[in-house]
Amino acid sequence: MKKIYLFLGAKGLFVLFILLFVLLFCVQNSDPISVRFIFWELLAIPKLVLVLVSIVLGMILGAMLTLRVKKQLSKPSI
Repeated sequence: MKKIYLFLGAKGLFVLFILLFVLLFCVQNSDPISVRFIFWELLAIPKLVLVLVSIVLGMILGAMLTLRVKKQLSKPSI
């Protein structure tokens, strides 16, 4: 465990635990569901797909926002 902590660090270890939690959730909840949002509807998609797509979109949005904030903070002020 100590070698893993030294290799990944605290943030990496936290991400690993979150990924394992999500993987367990997805494996146990593979039943099909229907999703409706305003005028958009998906019929009979597995929960696994819905959860994974949500997580990937969240990671992409989080990375984009983080990069935008870092970019704004690195601009020199006049």
